[in-house]
Amino acid sequence: MRDQRGIRINRYLAMCGLGARRAVERLVKEGRVAVDGAVVDDLAFRVPPDAAVSVGGKEVRPRRRFRYVAYNKKRGVLTTTRDPHRRRTVRDELPRQLRDLKPVGRLDGDTEGLLLLTDDGSFAHRVAHPSFGVVKKYVVVVGGRVTKKDVAALERGVELEEGHIGKVNVGSVKRSGAGSTVSVSAVYGRKRMIRQMFAVLGHKVKALRRVAVGPVKLSRLRPGEWRELTEEEVAALGVSDARDVAVVVTMDGPAGVGKSTVGKAVARRLGFSFVETGKLYRALALKALREEIPLDDGPRLAGAFERTEVRYALTDGEPLVALDGEDVTAELAGGDVADAASAISALPAVREVLLPLQRRLAKPPGVVVEGRDIGTVVFPDAAYKFYLDASPGERARRRAGDFAAMGKAVAAEEVEKDLAARDGRDVARDAAPLRRAEDAVYVDTTAMAFEEVVDFIVECVERGEAARTAG
Repeated sequence: MRDQRGIRINRYLAMCGLGARRAVERLVKEGRVAVDGAVVDDLAFRVPPDAAVSVGGKEVRPRRRFRYVAYNKKRGVLTTTRDPHRRRTVRDELPRQLRDLKPVGRLDGDTEGLLLLTDDGSFAHRVAHPSFGVVKKYVVVVGGRVTKKDVAALERGVELEEGHIGKVNVGSVKRSGAGSTVSVSAVYGRKRMIRQMFAVLGHKVKALRRVAVGPVKLSRLRPGEWRELTEEEVAALGVSDARDVAVVVTMDGPAGVGKSTVGKAVARRLGFSFVETGKLYRALALKALREEIPLDDGPRLAGAFERTEVRYALTDGEPLVALDGEDVTAELAGGDVADAASAISALPAVREVLLPLQRRLAKPPGVVVEGRDIGTVVFPDAAYKFYLDASPGERARRRAGDFAAMGKAVAAEEVEKDLAARDGRDVARDAAPLRRAEDAVYVDTTAMAFEEVVDFIVECVERGEAARTAG
């Protein structure tokens, strides 16, 4: 079925900079255009949001003119686009033509200074995430005299809540009367890290202002004012390289917690692709059942799977899985396939075979991947990691509701017992056991509405908050 939500193929190719309408239509008619590996010669074809398009065997992506803005945030204004308590937000302060832009990283309400805004998600990821090494500089006014011993502690690292270590570079210290003004810089930080570090050392922060992000300086911007970044500033931040990097969002957690439904919604909101890894294991399990391979014979299963082609794509927002060129999506819902998938997923040899396939699915601009070992094994260096959880009773209630929707009446008590057994297997298995990555954001969804969970994760990613910028 053609995806009616996608972009017409001729418009898509024009957006890639391949020429005007007649030129790109000629490419289609000549059979040089392929979508997800299949040649497209229908000018009415619409390109799905997550599709891979190639011309003459080379992948192409639309070009777009993004906006990059430097804004001097006032103290007392929240770094968010909306607030349920109706407090003043950055969006409220911006002129109408900038209200579609999103903050890069965050500054807490009491912090003022330089905040970058953009509609380029890859750029935001590159600037906010510490792996790219973009330095943020701050001026901190504190009570008391900051000593050389304090400076050494700030640069060596100060232990904060939950065992986290806060660390900054100190540029200068100016002492005046009963206070000090300190210039610091950091690549990585947690929420309110700078304030907490000085508090541990006995200095209360009276004012905190960000004055630079990489090469971009606050300079003469007055509070509330903004300006466009120059081409040199954008280039210095490496935006061209960022567009070649896939932003990976991992979503781990036990069965029945809602990872798939939340993951799909998050991917849709971010404009990313979505991968439900359980479907991949089920496809391989189906292969094993068809060929009557013993489900505990790891080497034989691995050998068969290495000769198997598994393709995964989204159609109308739902996953489509092809096994050796055959659409087997409908067959993956069977209970025998699910049981077989659970059995083979515990085998190290099988997980090793599937690992490269899972990693290849991470394509720009980004992907949301759900499973049980995604943030710990499959994408250990992912930019954004989330661990979803809920109480056993709530998970059982949700899963029982899913069964009811399919016309199956299963008691919640029975479901809870099955989930507990599955948790035990997932946690105890030798190969990639279920556990929360140390740097994953823990999300207890027990008392949260579905929309609240999605909003929380999307805002974390859009603001780079899973990377925890300082302030």
